[in-house]
Amino acid sequence: MKCIAMLFAAMLTAFAALAQKEEPLAKNALEAETEGRLLARLDYIHAFAYPYFGKMSMYNNKPTIYIPYVDGDSNRVIVCTSAAEPKVVYSVAFTEMTKTANVITSHQVRDFTSTERELYTMIERTVLEAKRDSFFHFPENAYAKFRPIITPFGHKLYLYADPVKHDKLYFGDDFVLEFDKDNRLMARKQLHKYVYDYGLHDRNLPDTVFGYHSHTQEDNDDFTATDICKILYYQTIAGWNNFVVEGNHFLTFWDYKKDRAVRYDKDEFVDYYTNKPYHGKHLVLVQTERQDSGQIPLTTEMQQIATDGLYLANLSTITIFATHHSAKQGKLTNQNLHAVAYMEGHICKLVFFKEANFGKAFATVSFDERYDSSYLKTEYQSRNFTPYERKLYQMYVSAIDVIKDYNLQKRDTSVHFIIQPVISGSSKKVYVTTESNDPGKLIFGNDFYIEFAKNKDYLKIIPLHNTAEFLTQSNNISADTLLGIHSHFNEADDFLTATDISKLARYRLRAGWSHFVVRGKTHLCFWNFEKAQVIYWDAKLFKSLYTGKPYHGKIMFL
Repeated sequence: MKCIAMLFAAMLTAFAALAQKEEPLAKNALEAETEGRLLARLDYIHAFAYPYFGKMSMYNNKPTIYIPYVDGDSNRVIVCTSAAEPKVVYSVAFTEMTKTANVITSHQVRDFTSTERELYTMIERTVLEAKRDSFFHFPENAYAKFRPIITPFGHKLYLYADPVKHDKLYFGDDFVLEFDKDNRLMARKQLHKYVYDYGLHDRNLPDTVFGYHSHTQEDNDDFTATDICKILYYQTIAGWNNFVVEGNHFLTFWDYKKDRAVRYDKDEFVDYYTNKPYHGKHLVLVQTERQDSGQIPLTTEMQQIATDGLYLANLSTITIFATHHSAKQGKLTNQNLHAVAYMEGHICKLVFFKEANFGKAFATVSFDERYDSSYLKTEYQSRNFTPYERKLYQMYVSAIDVIKDYNLQKRDTSVHFIIQPVISGSSKKVYVTTESNDPGKLIFGNDFYIEFAKNKDYLKIIPLHNTAEFLTQSNNISADTLLGIHSHFNEADDFLTATDISKLARYRLRAGWSHFVVRGKTHLCFWNFEKAQVIYWDAKLFKSLYTGKPYHGKIMFL
């Protein structure tokens, strides 16, 4: 590949007289451009309306959602409550984004229009999807933008990051979710594998500034809708005159003066312009840096483990929350009860049943995960299981029989079992973990899962750890640098297990961890609590790069 300096010398000259041959744009170029332009307009609308949000004093301390959208010639932003019955509580409307624009604001609490309801529904379902697994992730010191749109290309929601501070610009770590006409989620896709971090440099001649973004590590050479959005939205901040996306086979330029994209064969372009004059123009290049360039992409199996682990962690939270609430009321004490937890959309449920009366629900605690405990509902009455609850119950009872026959290695006799049946698609598993009765001891290990067939008989038992490891909180300089560590040196797999994820999420507040790492023979697994995300590294490479140095703001000593 030609050197990058030579490539950019060629690129700048190209805009004096365009390359000899333009290539056709990608098949989805019109779709990406249409949606990208709309996303940029929505970002401008939100930024223009932002000063007016300060007038919402009565809602400043309550959960709200901001939705910018376009209605004909009108630019609008609505502010709605995040509640069981959401309403529009504030709105801003204007046709021009100028200092003299006529801006109409309204404090009237009202119902959604049909379009607003569709946009809100897409956001609501995306938030729920984001809570279910670790598919969505963003850079540190960044915030996520939710942008639902409706175009001739369909109902979509774009999810992308912007930096909290304006000294950097982000390309990458962005996603699109596609919905059907009834706003049911049909598909989701990550648009870039990596995040590209642009620093803003001093510019003597802003008209010659060249923006650059690499797709050489991506699956697609061309602009995405989010690329076009950011190319347009960031231009006034970065001062770019032209922008290029470098792919493996093509170069795609955005010419701001002509307001259009052009595409060239990469090798032909470089060969044609390499020895052409530079015209003496000064070029200020905004360089890119790929974050975590040494991390290893997760396999489909690893992603499923992370998803299962987050779901287990949610079930544990449901169990602890609901059990604590019931214990305070004193109605479920000394009853010798068992329980299964599950989620039904936004509704979390914990169903209790008696060992002496297997086959019926004894009590049910339910609450909406979007709201606080004031929405919690408890039913103290015997009833039949629902069909789904019966499946969980049957798996739970089968697991009890297996535990009696299965030889667990117990280093500490003062432990108890936690049994969590999980049904995911066609997969039916019961995870069995052990917990110490001593709150000062945290157990990783002594766990397994039971896999069930469709006929409800268990197929096999899969141990997840060969040994049990007891962790205690270490003395550290400060809680901000506290790193939880769990060893997989003696395990069959370096990657963390679903039960590891469940436990580190559950133990975090007790231990005070800011980060957690599983150390294997050849790999390291980092768990980022803020993003609920796992990052997989080659151990030797990581140690050579980061030992004693900051990694995401934390000094690493492994």
